Amino acid sequence: MKQRGFTVIETMLFLAISAVLTVAILATTGVSISTQRYKDAVATLQSDIQQQYEDALSIKNSRQDGGATPSDCTGDRGQTGCILMGKLMTITHDGRMTQYVVYGREPEPPLSESITNEYQVMRAYNPRIVESSAQAKTMEWGTGISWPEFFPPGTPDPRYATNRDMGILIIRSPRSGIVYTFTKDNAVANAGTSFNAMIDATARGRRTICVAPSGWVVNDRMSVTIAANASSAGAVEVRTNQLTTELKC
Repeated sequence: MKQRGFTVIETMLFLAISAVLTVAILATTGVSISTQRYKDAVATLQSDIQQQYEDALSIKNSRQDGGATPSDCTGDRGQTGCILMGKLMTITHDGRMTQYVVYGREPEPPLSESITNEYQVMRAYNPRIVESSAQAKTMEWGTGISWPEFFPPGTPDPRYATNRDMGILIIRSPRSGIVYTFTKDNAVANAGTSFNAMIDATARGRRTICVAPSGWVVNDRMSVTIAANASSAGAVEVRTNQLTTELKC
């Protein structure tokens, strides 16, 4: 009995279907890889911010005599009136991050014990960065930060189309030891510049830091949030658009 082979049309259909399936599989795999890399970048940003709290709590004066120090803190260790107060972290829209040690100088004359306002106490120490302590890195996989795209319940945020840079100041009160978090958009770290203007109750609100995929195709955009009045690493969380009813990235 003569066996029937495949016709040209059947062969072409088989090849076409196989090609479509192959493309679909590759596309799905590509999205999965992109999504995982994006999630990794978000988790790393969360970890980097959380680390600033750990550093602020365990910060030590590790300079060696004769090493680089702020110009107004020269002299023998422990005899300069300078104290290390915490950390500053700046993040730019294109994913550049820089961490600094923040120091202050004991006020002269000494601050009155009758002053109980913590903001006033911290401002009295005139916190500034130790420029030589700068540690720079970039966010993973080419990601950066952006403004949320929508306000609830879906109103467009006009800032979304603009670049976002921000600073996160985490300092410990010299008097109470309580850790405070202050954030500011477009914060710039300059040697000798005081951060007193940043130490304010209005800078302690909840912040949603959207992570921009920067070209990656992902299933759901994500953000790193810092809770209002944050004082520990536990206040830094990761949120997805699907799981938040607040600002949408």
